[in-house]
Amino acid sequence: MVAPVHVMITGAAGQIGYALAPMVCRGAMLGPDVPVVLHLLDIAPAEAALKGVAMELVDAAYPLLVGVVATIDVAEACKGVDVAVMGKEQDGCVFERRVKCLSRVLIFVSLRAFFTLLLFCLRLRE
Repeated sequence: MVAPVHVMITGAAGQIGYALAPMVCRGAMLGPDVPVVLHLLDIAPAEAALKGVAMELVDAAYPLLVGVVATIDVAEACKGVDVAVMGKEQDGCVFERRVKCLSRVLIFVSLRAFFTLLLFCLRLRE
């Protein structure tokens, strides 16, 4: 079996993250034979909704979904991540916070993840 790819989705409790997560679990992002561990990240006010998204994904029993990490802690969410998908910024999020958040994500995302995400984006443009 192929080692699972760890995919982080920020803003996972929002509309974009909620729609994206099942697509990743079905193999639309990395392929139909690549198992995934989802790392779902959102802000503290959305923590309850984030846990609900995680439960829905587990309940759906996607064959490619190996595990789910749902957290509001950036360091915990980034641990072991191969691919990061940055969802919509939260309202009231100032530019400095965005840069700081992005720099933390980039520290934990490997070069392989960058190229994987780049290929995914190129596929979307076709």
